Amino acid sequence: MTETSTSATPRELFKALRKHLTIAHHVPGRLRVRFSANVLTALPQMDKAQLDTVLGALPGITDVRLNALAGSAVITYLPARIPVASWHTLINADEHDALALLDDMTAHAV
Repeated sequence: MTETSTSATPRELFKALRKHLTIAHHVPGRLRVRFSANVLTALPQMDKAQLDTVLGALPGITDVRLNALAGSAVITYLPARIPVASWHTLINADEHDALALLDDMTAHAV
């Protein structure tokens, strides 16, 4: 199984993807992330459906718009469900803290 095979869980997909992301712009309710230049070689099977699977596991995501040519995605979310500070942890914190937060958020999803 590759890191991004179709049978990978949202957690596994998130773990593979997060190291290729940086926060480009963030206001409460709207986040733009940029993908590193090597994301296509590192994760050749990652597509919009898998991105939706990863982000769909988080409660409060309302929309994801992927711009593959620009190497970015805009994520619209409910700040009451996903606090602004959580994005920093999910994307920038060490892997253990990021995955622990992801697990906590998905366990409490309604």
